[in-house]
Amino acid sequence: MARGSGLFLPLRLVKLLLFGINLTFLILGLLLIIFGGVSYTFDIVNSLLQVPKFALGLILLGVAIIVISLLGACASYHQLRWLLIVYIVLLTIVIITQIAIAITAGAFQSKVDGLLEKGWGGLSDDKDTKSQIERYFNCCGFYNYTDAPSWNCPSSYKGCFYAIDNFVKEKIDIVAVSAAIIGAFEIIGLSLSIALFITMRRPSEDLDIYDPPSVALLPETRRGRF
Repeated sequence: MARGSGLFLPLRLVKLLLFGINLTFLILGLLLIIFGGVSYTFDIVNSLLQVPKFALGLILLGVAIIVISLLGACASYHQLRWLLIVYIVLLTIVIITQIAIAITAGAFQSKVDGLLEKGWGGLSDDKDTKSQIERYFNCCGFYNYTDAPSWNCPSSYKGCFYAIDNFVKEKIDIVAVSAAIIGAFEIIGLSLSIALFITMRRPSEDLDIYDPPSVALLPETRRGRF
């Protein structure tokens, strides 16, 4: 097999594709950190749901993806087999972690309704927070405007339960779709990194040494030299 050619793709093409995948990882990791940071500081919803823990998980996952993308780019550019192994292992762990997060998000979505009702009940003495929620979502009361509103809101406003429920579930859907997209890129990156690992030769295999076989001199040749 000629140097620079792999089992299926040329070495340079595999390196280029893997670099592009890692660049995509870097961008997606930054987006996860931004989305997690916004969710973590969104006090209006945090007062009703335990969002900070989930948001912190998104931030940590984004940081991990950025670190792994840098490792992958360095491993592919410098063709470091040991670093590529580390990259493959870490990327596999992240994929498994994302599957766990997707399962957790699905379980969380089914509990949103109960958590909202429990959280609203816990705000019975906190009219200021209730007022902020109602004004932000243009809602009134929990199920309707007669359900203990904190201010004299219009009767045409819907209950806050429906507005907040739709808002939270939309964000969970965004996380789920983002996780699916990132997971698809990660599987492609994992496949390319394995292909690159197989394609790359060890230094001893790259040496182009020609060692011609030794040919014994015939007796006639020896006598002809004297």
